[in-house]
Amino acid sequence: MDRKYWENRGMSVYWWNGGKRTLDYIGTYKGFLESKAIVASQIEGTPESWHFEIPLASSKATLDTHGDFGRCADEAIQIFLTLLGDKTTFSGSRAIYKIHWG
Repeated sequence: MDRKYWENRGMSVYWWNGGKRTLDYIGTYKGFLESKAIVASQIEGTPESWHFEIPLASSKATLDTHGDFGRCADEAIQIFLTLLGDKTTFSGSRAIYKIHWG
């Protein structure tokens, strides 16, 4: 599947604050990546290789990965949420991912 297909797929992110579940985002992959300023670009010369720039408070993580855009975007989002440090669930392209659940 191409990038546009995955960008328009729905997703959601919830995090827990003081034991209470809070909706962080519900919408499309494209909207989430834009709202968190995560930049995705295709690596030249390789049809299914992607470069992600993942901004954090005063630094930036980068991810170069290979596969369809949905799986690669899931990896980038998981890294972003992991680095934030909150207990989170992320309903992605293939699964519900649980981050910081012990």
